[in-house]
Amino acid sequence: MQECIMIKLFSISVMLLSFTFICIPFVNSAYVEDERNNQAENETIRLFEELLKDYDSRIRPYYGVGKPVEVTVELGVVSFESVSETNLDFTINTYLTQVWTDPRLRYKDSLKLPPTSHYVDEFWLPDLIFIHAKHGYLHDVTVENKVIEISPNGTVSLIQRLRLTLACAMDFTYFPLDHQNCAVDMESFEYSTDDLVFELYDELPVFLFQEHSKIPQFSVKGANFGNCTKSLRIGKVSCVRVEFVFNRDIGYYLLHAYVPSFMLVLMAWVSFWIDIQSAPARVALGITTILSMLTTSNGIRSDLPRVSYIKAIDIWFEVCFVFVIGSLVEYAIVHSISKGDICYHKNKRSRKCKPSTVKHREEKSPGNGSQPDDENGIDVLFRNRHDRRVTFEMESSEEKAEHSLPSEFPPEDDNMQEQKQVGNGMSQKQKRRFQRACEIDTLARVVYPLFFVIFVVCYLIIFVPEEERTDITIEELENAFTWD
Repeated sequence: MQECIMIKLFSISVMLLSFTFICIPFVNSAYVEDERNNQAENETIRLFEELLKDYDSRIRPYYGVGKPVEVTVELGVVSFESVSETNLDFTINTYLTQVWTDPRLRYKDSLKLPPTSHYVDEFWLPDLIFIHAKHGYLHDVTVENKVIEISPNGTVSLIQRLRLTLACAMDFTYFPLDHQNCAVDMESFEYSTDDLVFELYDELPVFLFQEHSKIPQFSVKGANFGNCTKSLRIGKVSCVRVEFVFNRDIGYYLLHAYVPSFMLVLMAWVSFWIDIQSAPARVALGITTILSMLTTSNGIRSDLPRVSYIKAIDIWFEVCFVFVIGSLVEYAIVHSISKGDICYHKNKRSRKCKPSTVKHREEKSPGNGSQPDDENGIDVLFRNRHDRRVTFEMESSEEKAEHSLPSEFPPEDDNMQEQKQVGNGMSQKQKRRFQRACEIDTLARVVYPLFFVIFVVCYLIIFVPEEERTDITIEELENAFTWD
C-alpha cells in the first residue's frame, strides 16, 4: 500500500519538475524581450536627448558654412474635394513630404531613431508656405497628422497631412468646353535662395491615390511641374510649382444648356411650317421660345463669376437667341408682305378723300356771309353734322365708305377697285403677294436649319480645345501609388 503511494508521489513530482523545465525558457525569453525593449526605449530617449542637448531649432542647418539648405518636396494627393468656378478655387487633401539634411543630427547607425510626432517642434523646420492658399489646416483626427524621421546620416523627413483650399486663376473663354490649370506654388516665407532652396522630388514629385482622382464636373488629366522662383525685397525666394490640369466634363452642360437651347431653336423652326394666316399660333410660339431661351441662358450663367470677356457659352446662347428672334421677325415680314398693301391703300384712299370732303363743304357753304345769322347758324350746324358723318364714313371699312361718300368724290383708281374685291375673294395682286410670302416661308424652312448647322460646325471647330500635353499623365500619377 505504501509502495503505491510512493509511486504516485514520485510521478507527480516528475510531472511538476518537467512542467517547470518547460516553462522556464518561455518565462526567461519574455523577460529578456522586455529587458531589450526597455534598453531600446532608454537608448532612443537618450539619443533624442543627446541630439537636442546643444541643438538650437532657431538656426538653420549649414548656417555658418554659407551653404543653403536644399529641401526636396513631394505631394501625395489623397483626394480632390472640389473645383469651384464661383469662388475661383479648388480644395485638396494631401500628404506634404519635405526632406533635407541637418548635419547636427547625425548619429551612429547602431540604433536608428523611429519616426515620431512628439519631437517635431524641437527641430528646425523649413518655412514652406502655399502662395495661393485661402485657408487650410493640419489634420488632427485623432492625433496631429505630422511625423518626423531622422536617419543616421542626418537626413530629416517631415510628413504632414493637410487640407488646403487654393485660389485658381481660371480662364472661362472656352467655357464649358474648357480645361483649367490650377497651380500649387510652394515657397519660402523667410529665407532667400542664399539660405534655402526648394526642389521637387526627381523621380515623381506628386502622386494620386487611385480611388479618389474623380471630382464632380471635372476629371484630372495630369500635372505639370516647374520653378516659380521670384525676386522680392529680401532677394530671390525659392519657389516650386505643381500644376494640376482639370478637364471639364461636358455632360451636365450638354443636358442643361446645349440640348435645351437646340430644342428651342428647333421649335422656332417649326413655326415656318405653320400657316401664314395663323398669326396667334406663330406669334405665341415665337414669344414662348424667346422667353424659354432667356430662362435657360440665365440659369447657366448665374453659376459663373462675372467676367469682362465673352465666353463660348455666351456666343452659343446669343446666336441661338438670334435664330429664335429671327423666326419671329421672318413671320412679321411675310405677314406684312401678304397683308401690308391693303393698309397702304386704305391710308392712301383716306388721304385722297379728305381734300374732296373739304371741297364739297366749300361748294355747299353760303357765299360772303349774305345769309342771316340764324340761317348761317343752322347751316353751320348742318355742315358740322354732315362733315362728321362724311369723315367717319371715309375712315371706316372700305366697303362701307364706298356707299357713304357723296357723288362729288373723284373716281377710284385701279388699285382701289382691286381692294373692293377682297371681301368677296382674293384679287390677282393679292394672290401674288400671298404667293411671295409663302415662297419666303418655304425658303426659310431650308435656310434656317442650314445656317444653324453651319454655326454649330464653326462653333465646334473654334471652341473645342486641342488636347493639352502634360509633364505626367493621370495614369502615371495614379500608378505611382498602389494599394496592397
